[in-house]
Amino acid sequence: MESFMSVKRFADECGWDVKLVYEYARDGSDPLPIHYVKGRHRGGVVIVQEVSEWIRRNSRLYSER
Repeated sequence: MESFMSVKRFADECGWDVKLVYEYARDGSDPLPIHYVKGRHRGGVVIVQEVSEWIRRNSRLYSER
């Protein structure tokens, strides 16, 4: 079973506001992947492996800033 967490928990763990997470999810070029169970519009989850890959693609090292 894949590891996943709620959008709220993900935001808390990153130190981000939930609104920022949804803003990243709306990004047209490389949206942050949020999943919803079929027929549901609330209670989105993120799959840890997918967001780890997304963070690697959308960040840079401190030394490269």
